[in-house]
Amino acid sequence: MAKNTTHKLSSPRGLQAEPVVQYNTELFELWVNGTLVKRLDIRAANQIAILRAFQEENWPQRIDDPLHPNGGDGKARLRSTVHCLNGHQHPAAIHFFADGSGHGIRWELVPTA
Repeated sequence: MAKNTTHKLSSPRGLQAEPVVQYNTELFELWVNGTLVKRLDIRAANQIAILRAFQEENWPQRIDDPLHPNGGDGKARLRSTVHCLNGHQHPAAIHFFADGSGHGIRWELVPTA
């Protein structure tokens, strides 16, 4: 059974806001604020691994790189995967980025206009 927990943001007054980020592991769908922003193809294994890791950890601000070393340039693979995660979002609602160490991934919501 897929984990479908969500991440909640705290409001300035300490109250919990509505759930905002969810990755559906069965349908390969990324949801933000109740809106489907990205549907992945099963072949997007690296993107799926990152989204599953965030989902399993209940969407912390940063996770360690969950991608398996394959003997290549791990930092380049991470950069490429982050670039792909940010692409083809409709609407663009979440931005992923490497943490600068080459070993972690962070995210933030894209401000709405």
